[in-house]
Amino acid sequence: MNKQPTKKAHWQKVEKPIIWRPEEGETIEGFYGGLREKVGMYGTFQSLVLLTKNGLVLISGQVIINLVENAGVLTPKTQLRVAFLGLKEGNEHEYKDFELYVKRGG
Repeated sequence: MNKQPTKKAHWQKVEKPIIWRPEEGETIEGFYGGLREKVGMYGTFQSLVLLTKNGLVLISGQVIINLVENAGVLTPKTQLRVAFLGLKEGNEHEYKDFELYVKRGG
């Protein structure tokens, strides 16, 4: 009888997500973790979940959500780079502007 070594179960601490509050021109890279819906002070909103080397990061703003939705099929193996372009003046209020880069192939 061939006995396989059994893996011991262990507890892993779950950290709270990091809310990304970048300065203009900052970038962040990680793997796509989906879109998460939250309820905030002004109602329901979505955030991009990015799995980075420093942990789970949430990025909010309608521009980044629109870019993710336009990026095509994204999986947990898809690497993303997000660049914060700063606050821009909209019709009624300021908004966060972003660029999104998707690593394809390789």
